[in-house]
Amino acid sequence: MEMPHHYIHDAVHRNQANEAPRKNNYPSCGHLSQYNQKIVSSMLYNIQIARLVSLSFVAIAHIFWTGRNYNQASHYGIIIDNYSHNFVDLFLVISGFIIYYVQFRNGKTPFLFIKDRLIRIIPIYWILTFALVAIALTWPTIFNSLHLDQDKIIKSFLFCYSIANREHPVIYLGWSLELEFVFYVVFFVAMILTKSKSPLYSTCAIILGLTLFGFVKPIILEFALGMICCKIYLDGYMNKYRNVFLVTGVFLILISPLFDIQYYEYLKRVFAWGIPSSLIIFWAATCRQTRENIFTEIAKSSYSIYLVQAFTIPAFYKFSSKFLPSAQGDILALVCFVFTIGSGIAFYHAVEAPVTRALKRLTAGFPSARPVTVGDA
Repeated sequence: MEMPHHYIHDAVHRNQANEAPRKNNYPSCGHLSQYNQKIVSSMLYNIQIARLVSLSFVAIAHIFWTGRNYNQASHYGIIIDNYSHNFVDLFLVISGFIIYYVQFRNGKTPFLFIKDRLIRIIPIYWILTFALVAIALTWPTIFNSLHLDQDKIIKSFLFCYSIANREHPVIYLGWSLELEFVFYVVFFVAMILTKSKSPLYSTCAIILGLTLFGFVKPIILEFALGMICCKIYLDGYMNKYRNVFLVTGVFLILISPLFDIQYYEYLKRVFAWGIPSSLIIFWAATCRQTRENIFTEIAKSSYSIYLVQAFTIPAFYKFSSKFLPSAQGDILALVCFVFTIGSGIAFYHAVEAPVTRALKRLTAGFPSARPVTVGDA
């Protein structure tokens, strides 16, 4: 049976409140080392910024591709083409890292964990999926490449269209969220099976099994890479080699175009981009953390930025191709990027944050909750 990690004493999370610590049915395997107690009390702002960077470059890649389709290409698009796909891999590694770190730090019960994860991703994805379907059915010519049918719409809402059909769901970016949804479910099941609140080995084993039997794309292994990266970080034994990890990761990313890896070659992506990404994230976690700043504030909107680009980028280029046909491509790309980031931030404050807070209040009594304390994981 997998040996679970010890969970931080409730008093740490209650700022030394006088209430008695809650009991739980999850066994412990000893006290945290003094080193671990120090690092789990820190805020990993570097990881938040890394997530913002990864999602921003995903948006930049989509901007360049869309601009090219509308004959308003940027001259720098060829550079992005060489490295564009690996930023999604970086995002998946970061997601695995954050989930393991949050669980190690907070020690949530399985049902509290899955409740918070579902509140985090489902409502906003459903709102935007519904909006896109409504727009596409009302004005079919707006999304030229989007083909809707009942099966696609239903499975997109159920987070399984890409997995079942090997095609993009209604929101084309949703394929990665479907994998993230599977990762959450696997982590939840592993917690129940092992009675561990941070089940590294069992989660990795289930993910590997799902991959080997062909149920999910091999790129889901990058969540496991992120978890392993976090475990090594928490152990602390390799942290002195952080710069070696960084140099190795950057070097492997830089030479990756030599291997001519295609977008759908998911297993090759794990080796060519997933492993280097995990090395870079390890460095970001172990080096000195930045303080709160404008970028950590923008990073709170990462999820909204990631999803709204499915609307803002095509809308921008439809407008520019009609009313600004001779505009310079690089300037248009920059304006579109600012427009997308700004729209994502606005959507976060107007919709995502209020909806998430409301749902957390409504579900606060089931099960009893403690807040996530590592950004807005």
